[in-house]
Amino acid sequence: MSRAMTAPERLNGNGAAYKLNDLGDLVRVLQELRDPQTRKRMGAIGSQKMAHEFSWESIARRRLRDYEAALTPRGLRQKELVPERKSLAKG
Repeated sequence: MSRAMTAPERLNGNGAAYKLNDLGDLVRVLQELRDPQTRKRMGAIGSQKMAHEFSWESIARRRLRDYEAALTPRGLRQKELVPERKSLAKG
Protein backbone atom coordinates (compact mmCIF):
# COMPACT_ATOMS: atom_id res chain seq x y z
CA MET A 1 0.00 0.00 0.00
CA SER A 2 1.26 3.48 -0.72
CA ARG A 3 2.76 5.41 2.21
CA ALA A 4 0.41 8.23 1.17
CA MET A 5 -2.56 6.29 2.56
CA THR A 6 -4.82 7.98 5.10
CA ALA A 7 -4.74 5.23 7.75
CA PRO A 8 -1.23 3.74 7.92
CA GLU A 9 -2.03 2.08 11.28
CA ARG A 10 -3.99 -0.49 9.31
CA LEU A 11 -0.71 -1.96 8.10
CA ASN A 12 0.83 -2.57 11.54
CA GLY A 13 2.44 -5.95 10.99
CA ASN A 14 0.07 -7.21 8.33
CA GLY A 15 0.98 -5.11 5.32
CA ALA A 16 3.78 -3.29 3.56
CA ALA A 17 4.06 0.29 2.35
CA TYR A 18 5.95 1.73 -0.59
CA LYS A 19 6.71 5.28 -1.70
CA LEU A 20 4.05 6.56 -4.12
CA ASN A 21 5.31 6.80 -7.72
CA ASP A 22 8.59 5.07 -6.78
CA LEU A 23 8.83 1.94 -8.90
CA GLY A 24 12.04 0.83 -7.20
CA ASP A 25 10.44 0.98 -3.76
CA LEU A 26 7.39 -0.93 -5.00
CA VAL A 27 9.67 -3.61 -6.44
CA ARG A 28 11.53 -3.78 -3.09
CA VAL A 29 8.27 -4.37 -1.20
CA LEU A 30 7.08 -6.99 -3.67
CA GLN A 31 10.40 -8.81 -3.40
CA GLU A 32 10.05 -8.85 0.40
CA LEU A 33 6.68 -10.54 -0.06
CA ARG A 34 8.32 -13.41 -1.94
CA ASP A 35 9.45 -14.80 1.43
CA PRO A 36 6.93 -17.42 2.65
CA GLN A 37 7.69 -16.70 6.33
CA THR A 38 6.98 -12.98 5.82
CA ARG A 39 3.64 -13.76 4.19
CA LYS A 40 2.77 -16.28 6.89
CA ARG A 41 3.59 -13.79 9.67
CA MET A 42 1.61 -11.00 7.99
CA GLY A 43 -1.33 -13.33 7.44
CA ALA A 44 -1.38 -14.42 11.08
CA ILE A 45 -1.23 -10.82 12.32
CA GLY A 46 -3.96 -9.77 9.89
CA SER A 47 -6.17 -12.65 10.96
CA GLN A 48 -5.79 -11.78 14.64
CA LYS A 49 -6.46 -8.11 13.94
CA MET A 50 -9.65 -8.90 12.03
CA ALA A 51 -10.92 -11.26 14.73
CA HIS A 52 -10.22 -8.76 17.49
CA GLU A 53 -11.06 -5.40 15.93
CA PHE A 54 -13.82 -6.31 13.52
CA SER A 55 -15.78 -9.08 15.21
CA TRP A 56 -19.48 -8.42 15.72
CA GLU A 57 -18.82 -8.29 19.44
CA SER A 58 -16.13 -5.64 19.08
CA ILE A 59 -18.23 -3.54 16.72
CA ALA A 60 -21.27 -3.79 19.03
CA ARG A 61 -19.17 -2.72 22.02
CA ARG A 62 -17.91 0.37 20.16
CA ARG A 63 -21.41 1.30 19.02
CA LEU A 64 -22.70 0.98 22.60
CA ARG A 65 -19.97 3.34 23.77
CA ASP A 66 -20.81 5.78 21.00
CA TYR A 67 -24.52 5.79 21.87
CA GLU A 68 -23.86 6.09 25.59
CA ALA A 69 -21.45 8.97 25.02
CA ALA A 70 -23.99 10.76 22.84
CA LEU A 71 -26.71 10.40 25.49
CA THR A 72 -24.64 11.16 28.59
CA PRO A 73 -23.58 14.47 30.12
CA ARG A 74 -19.96 15.32 29.35
CA GLY A 75 -18.92 14.84 32.97
CA LEU A 76 -19.06 11.04 32.80
CA ARG A 77 -16.36 9.03 31.09
CA GLN A 78 -17.34 6.49 28.47
CA LYS A 79 -15.54 3.64 30.24
CA GLU A 80 -17.74 4.17 33.28
CA LEU A 81 -20.78 3.58 31.11
CA VAL A 82 -19.80 0.50 29.09
CA PRO A 83 -17.04 -1.45 30.83
CA GLU A 84 -14.70 -3.64 28.81
CA ARG A 85 -15.76 -7.27 28.77
CA LYS A 86 -14.04 -10.25 27.28
CA SER A 87 -17.29 -11.48 25.79
CA LEU A 88 -20.81 -10.19 25.35
CA ALA A 89 -22.02 -13.76 24.83
CA LYS A 90 -23.50 -15.62 27.77
CA GLY A 91 -21.46 -18.45 29.08
